[in-house]
Amino acid sequence: MMIKQLIIGACFLWQFAVHAQTDSITPARINYTFFSDKTLLFTANEQKLYPELKDGKMVVFQYSKQHAENPSISDDELYESVQFEVNPTWNNFIFRKKLPLCKPIYNLSCFCIGRGYYQPVSGYIKGKKLPNGNYFIEADLLIKYESGNTKKITFKGEFTSANAG
Repeated sequence: MMIKQLIIGACFLWQFAVHAQTDSITPARINYTFFSDKTLLFTANEQKLYPELKDGKMVVFQYSKQHAENPSISDDELYESVQFEVNPTWNNFIFRKKLPLCKPIYNLSCFCIGRGYYQPVSGYIKGKKLPNGNYFIEADLLIKYESGNTKKITFKGEFTSANAG
């Protein structure tokens, strides 16, 4: 009788073990991309800026980070990006005191307070064109949210063309 109960109990537990959720964390993804012959245009709506990527004569860069996600947690998605533009004839550039000239914009996209677009309040963006046509760019930016809280955004990497094969 005891063996029968143990076998039934083991089968019962096995049923749950086989069908247990085996969610794993989706790792973060970082992309470094540039778009040739584009420009960033901003539209203001209710005192907020919204960038648009339009045809133009600049190179627009986009750093983006899709943070790690847990499939068993609802609304934990978090996406951040920084976009800015540079004259395509420049092989080297640095924006520090004149940071607004490259029209940098930060995007926080999440199910959270503070989501939206923000212009960096300080920092730098510097880069150089590589022999392979890509760009190596480093940035250290300070973002100030409407709440007054600040966040430092840093990235460094090789940006590849969105049109590359």
